[in-house]
Amino acid sequence: TMPTINSMFAKQEKYQPESTRLKELTKVVGYFVTKDMMPLNVVTGKGFCHLVKKLEPRFNIPSRKTLTEKIIPTMYIDLKQSHIIHLSRKPLMWH
Repeated sequence: TMPTINSMFAKQEKYQPESTRLKELTKVVGYFVTKDMMPLNVVTGKGFCHLVKKLEPRFNIPSRKTLTEKIIPTMYIDLKQSHIIHLSRKPLMWH
């Protein structure tokens, strides 16, 4: 069957701010930047923007400001909390 006009345009709409998929993709960009120790301006680079646009046209890449003020600090807090929980479950070893 042929797609309807509405379904064609729906595919081009950007993700809503509270979308689970948007949040997931935003975290992935944060992971990419931190794990590979990329400079923050990678998110504004033409090649990166082209790649993301081709892979997921509905995704707006987070800005450098959003990365530094929200995404990376949240990732740090989450990682710190997971380590605290992990360490609190291990028995203390006294030598």
